[in-house]
Amino acid sequence: MPHVKRTLDALGPTGARVLFIDSGSSDGSVETAERAGANIVRISPDAYIPGRVLNDAMRRTTSPVVAFVNADAVPLDPSALARLVDACRSGLAAAYGCQVPRQDAGMMTRLDYARAFPDDATGPAWGHFFSMAASAVRREVWQALPFDEDLAFSEDVDWTFRARALGLRSAYVPEAKFEHSHDYDRIALRRRMTGEGAADASIFRRGRPDPWRNLLAPFVAQLGRDASSGLPPWRSAGARWTAQRARFSGLARTAAGGPPRPARWVGEGSPFTRNADPRDEAIVGGVVDATLARAERTLGPCLIAAVLLGSFGCGDGAMDVRGDDRTVHNDLDFALVVRGRGTARALRSTCRELGEELTRELGATVDLWPVAAEDLRPPVTRLLWIDAAVRGVRVLRGSHDVFRGLEGTGTRSVVSDEIGRLLANRATGLALSRLAFDAGIDDAAAARHVAKAWFALGDAMLLWLDAYAAGLDARSARLDAFARVGGDFVRHVADGYAWACRFRQDPAAHTMTPAQLNAAADAMWPAIAALEAMRLGARRFDRPADYAETPVPIFDRLQDMTPAGRWLGGVRAALDGAISWSAARRPPRDSLARASLTLAFSEDRHDAIRWASAVLGTAAAPLAVRVGLSRLRDVAS
Repeated sequence: MPHVKRTLDALGPTGARVLFIDSGSSDGSVETAERAGANIVRISPDAYIPGRVLNDAMRRTTSPVVAFVNADAVPLDPSALARLVDACRSGLAAAYGCQVPRQDAGMMTRLDYARAFPDDATGPAWGHFFSMAASAVRREVWQALPFDEDLAFSEDVDWTFRARALGLRSAYVPEAKFEHSHDYDRIALRRRMTGEGAADASIFRRGRPDPWRNLLAPFVAQLGRDASSGLPPWRSAGARWTAQRARFSGLARTAAGGPPRPARWVGEGSPFTRNADPRDEAIVGGVVDATLARAERTLGPCLIAAVLLGSFGCGDGAMDVRGDDRTVHNDLDFALVVRGRGTARALRSTCRELGEELTRELGATVDLWPVAAEDLRPPVTRLLWIDAAVRGVRVLRGSHDVFRGLEGTGTRSVVSDEIGRLLANRATGLALSRLAFDAGIDDAAAARHVAKAWFALGDAMLLWLDAYAAGLDARSARLDAFARVGGDFVRHVADGYAWACRFRQDPAAHTMTPAQLNAAADAMWPAIAALEAMRLGARRFDRPADYAETPVPIFDRLQDMTPAGRWLGGVRAALDGAISWSAARRPPRDSLARASLTLAFSEDRHDAIRWASAVLGTAAAPLAVRVGLSRLRDVAS
């Protein structure tokens, strides 16, 4: 009060049906709402968790478009609410209005609101933003994508950011004006900014914050904007520093995506393959036993635990059956746990060589990865381990206690660059197959590369939506549900994922012609472009060349890439002959991602090959670029 009376008086003439949710007010707000004819919903103050309240409000309403208006957000124009509703009726997932500071608002508050709610319909100049205080959402989108009930702040930013993964748009409507502002004292400001920082870590998944980029640089920039707007820096410095330091503290809570989720443990004797055919189980079991025996002999007392990851680890493995000949289709990925990161680094080449030997001897692709036990302590942010925790952890040697750190992880703990790495790795396979076809080589692995790319694309989308599930069939069903409300490319992803599941069931029954590979790449690109634009904070990528030429680093926060590795990796790759010296300013994995996505998805093959050859320092011929790309992949890994 008294703002709630002004808000209800302004909503009255619009004819809107008002649901008034009150969490224990004692200032006459409820009585005012009752007199205005609103439907009152009372909740206790400690039950107020934003996403939970919003979801409950949606369930209590029925209209195709629902508006959310804070009780103290006063519409300044009779058409303000209608403008938001009409924007959603036009096909937007959500819309939000312009919040005008109150007449008694302080100068710093006025400057902040002018920046967040400009006259320009493009909205604020920084990354993704949305405010639920004066907004409207489309019901069918909410039904597929409810609000997150674990976030204590920024649930509106989170919801609209996840909707972007489905190709859905949210818009700022500056003509819909509402009076709404708050002048926070230091205590309230610290509490709010800490909460928003923790929420941002969960929403955008940037990983651990950098003191310069996430604390000092924003603070200095904010003082500069204040000075240019007429606010002396010495008047705002204290509050700005309090806000930035609190937000940095919140950002440091990397795994702030909700309560811990239990890891799924795959029991001893569980099948390795989807079909669980005894013949296939015997073949895979023999490979697993032989690999473990050799690993124990090679690593000796250094080895404290071993786990089987990937498809065979969770029981989704596939076999290639051709008549009476049965061979292992998927790679077998073994993680060998040792004590100390230095020990793990020292054993990389040994494990790689052992994997190559076993692959030749056993007739199945075996990958061995040394992992430091310290990297399995929470918060775990590597997609490799979070995928295992969700799909199933199959411990082959050692105690389950080594992997207990996985029990506190969820998909919101995945650093966004891990999702980008997943997409880039699968794009490399597509690129190699397209280059083989360009060179006139019949690539028998093309169908497998296409299936892996569809799996990666669908999994990346589900990770951004926080809807990742344990089994392939469950993930395919979720993608199909999202396709009913998402953009056209979501339907392509859902259909491609379903095809990949069928391929996994019977790889021998599927082949891939050059025309089919090109059609699959064309269908994948819009989703790749949308997800990578989200990750990198770009407006959009119209062409693969736009992605290749973007000035921002493709991978800036991979946990297994040290600062020294980022600076020196490109130089080392150039010395090894994997890339040209002109590309040495970038880390090898960055160059690999740019080259792979360009080669995998460009319609203009000639330009793509010419550009990649310049990066790789090879001749501008498909076969030469293919050899160069393979070499760069080995160096990057």
